[in-house]
Parts: sequence; structure tokens; C-alpha cells
Amino acid sequence: MPRRNLIIVLALIAATFIGVVMLLWRPVIFPVIAMVGLFHAMDVQMSAGRHYMDSLKPADFPTWIERSQELKKDAPSGSFSVGTYGGGSDTPLPEDLKKLKILRVDVVDNTVSYV
Repeated sequence: MPRRNLIIVLALIAATFIGVVMLLWRPVIFPVIAMVGLFHAMDVQMSAGRHYMDSLKPADFPTWIERSQELKKDAPSGSFSVGTYGGGSDTPLPEDLKKLKILRVDVVDNTVSYV
């Protein structure tokens, strides 16, 4: 019986030690965990985009080029950054892009980015 009590006491001490370490290191540990989650989400999104782009055939290129030129031409004047279409902007995202799970379109200078 005393051996069982010793194991219980050691387990309680270990749990208390781990709890104190987590409490003291929380400002360091949780941001690291959050960053890992953020990078994972970005990696999943980039992987989905890469998969879609790899599935395009050369015959699809003119469609995307025309779409990008139209979006650049129709972009609201003064739009310069993230979320020109969709993504909380006043200009809605075209329905065909929503079906592709594109969240927003950024038009910056001479570039159109589909996010």
C-alpha cells in the first residue's frame, strides 16, 4: 500500500510541475501553437490552389487571362490593395469565383491575385 501512495504523490507532483510550467510559459507556448495552426491553414490553401492550377489545360488559359483583364478594368477606382473584390470590400466577388471557393480577388497595379 505505501508504494501505491508514493506513485500517487509522484504523479500529483509531476502534474503540478507540468501545470506550473504551462502557466509560466503560456505567453511563449500558445503563440507558437497559433503560428503552427496559421501556417498549416496557409499550406492547405496553397495546396488546393496548386492542385487546381495543375489541373488547368492550355485551353483554359485564355479564359483566366480574359477574366483577369476584366477584373482589372472593372476594379473600382482607387482600389489598390487586398480585397478589391470580396473579402469584406464593397465590390462583391463574382459568383463563378465563389463556386471555386475563391475568397477574394486582389488587384494591385498590373497584378490580379485570386485568394
